[in-house]
Amino acid sequence: MAKNAIKHWDAKSIQRAAEATTLDVTVTSINRIFSDGRPDDDRLLGGWRDQFEAHGILHGPRLIVVELHCSGESRDSVGQIGFVRFNTLSPVGGSIALPQLDVHFNDADGRILRVMCEAHRDALASGQTSFGVRFFKRRDAAGVITNEVLADGYSSKSAEILGFVI
Repeated sequence: MAKNAIKHWDAKSIQRAAEATTLDVTVTSINRIFSDGRPDDDRLLGGWRDQFEAHGILHGPRLIVVELHCSGESRDSVGQIGFVRFNTLSPVGGSIALPQLDVHFNDADGRILRVMCEAHRDALASGQTSFGVRFFKRRDAAGVITNEVLADGYSSKSAEILGFVI
């Protein structure tokens, strides 16, 4: 991680992301990845996979990079849609560090993945290059993220996603 990561998460950005009950994200790119097959070693693919990687930005006092993830496993509490975590984007060998929010969905049936892909397809078909997602999340205590935590580059604490609208 770049040594200047802490200064990229300024107090206004932290307060805005941590204390907000809604986050408006502009999704700028999405890739759907489907793999199937049965190699000699089942551990390589483990059956078919349908995944996606998506990236976007959160507007505000500063632009914050957003990375969206879907998981087929519900590792957190049962029934939870997903969660948001603070992170720092620091490319390998890069000299910059940018504030980043990681959004994780618990999507065992692939429904969220399909909706996101359809929204992106519809945006492109109508001449747009992005689409918006509004996340409703639980308001965090002000102490969710500190300079000490950001020195590690990420926060292990998360805020629960209560819902979303595309």
